[in-house]
Amino acid sequence: VSTALTRAGPIGGLAAFFLWNLPGMIVLVTCSVLIAMFVDPSYPPWYLAGLPPAAVSLLFKQFYGFGKKLDKLGTLLCLISSMVVILINGDIRIAPISSQFVLPITLGVGGFIAYIDSTR
Repeated sequence: VSTALTRAGPIGGLAAFFLWNLPGMIVLVTCSVLIAMFVDPSYPPWYLAGLPPAAVSLLFKQFYGFGKKLDKLGTLLCLISSMVVILINGDIRIAPISSQFVLPITLGVGGFIAYIDSTR
């Protein structure tokens, strides 16, 4: 979206969002909501056993790449969001469905903090 916004202006940015990001978000949210119907959380299938560690390792790799390019506030936001992901995925007392709500809230709060920092 940012590339389309810089090259084609606001109309191109909106078109890229609605044609590329929005369908992907709808598919991912639908899959995450519907997986509760097909998979029993107390007895997950064997082929899903390696997904949480793989996801966490990919997130760490991306956070490291972002952290090298960011200032101190951006690095702090990356560390906090990575801690939230690890705590949600690794704690058995937290319901797995809570990540559908906690991660978007974390993203929104981080974006708001970055916006407030950019205006000072």
